[in-house]
Amino acid sequence: SASASASASASGSGTAVMDTGVPYLGFAVKKAPNKDVLLVRDVADGSPAALAGLRDGDELVSFGGAPVTDIESYRRAWAPNARVGAVIPVEYQRVDSRGAENRIRATVHVKVGSKKKELFTELPAMSTVDDLRAIVRDRVKVELVSRAAFAEADRDLNGFVTASEFAEAMQRWLSPSIVSFMSAQDLEEIFNTADVDRSRMLVQSEFAAVIEDLFSKIISHYRPRGHRERSGARHSPAVLQ
Repeated sequence: SASASASASASGSGTAVMDTGVPYLGFAVKKAPNKDVLLVRDVADGSPAALAGLRDGDELVSFGGAPVTDIESYRRAWAPNARVGAVIPVEYQRVDSRGAENRIRATVHVKVGSKKKELFTELPAMSTVDDLRAIVRDRVKVELVSRAAFAEADRDLNGFVTASEFAEAMQRWLSPSIVSFMSAQDLEEIFNTADVDRSRMLVQSEFAAVIEDLFSKIISHYRPRGHRERSGARHSPAVLQ
């Protein structure tokens, strides 16, 4: 399983080291707004997907011979093919240079590669609310922490994080003193705000906004020692379903 280092060290450069290789295609998917269409996005340079000819914005038609119209159907199609060296037929549609009325429909064969997972050896400290304030003020730190958080949550290595995986990962990953300022409602609201296509899954590129929102909410809930909480305002962690 992919797990970022659970402990936060003193502020550093966020070194990531590589570990065991996992099956890798080199692209993400996202459901198109208001349509039963799944879009290719974030195709990595030099990846198996790029070498096969897939591009950002391509509309997936089928994957491994199975029709795909949403993230859940894509996950089902990917699961039996997630083997390094497997060759997967991927059918897609692409709008050509003449406009939306002209679409290219083709099939490419993507050979599953192997990618080393990242283990983060240096992360900014995240033990106090002041630590979180420092992270939120620094875009580089937000990006680093979001990558590590996604790696912690995506333990099955499928490139997606569900609502329950997100909630459980944040409670594992953050210190008890920070977790005490999170509520199940906070986690649900943050997840739903980022989940614009209502797929109940998030990809890595959406996690910077998620972490920034989460840390900002925790900071807003913080009360200095000696401050009396309003009745019923205590934030106890819970797992989303």
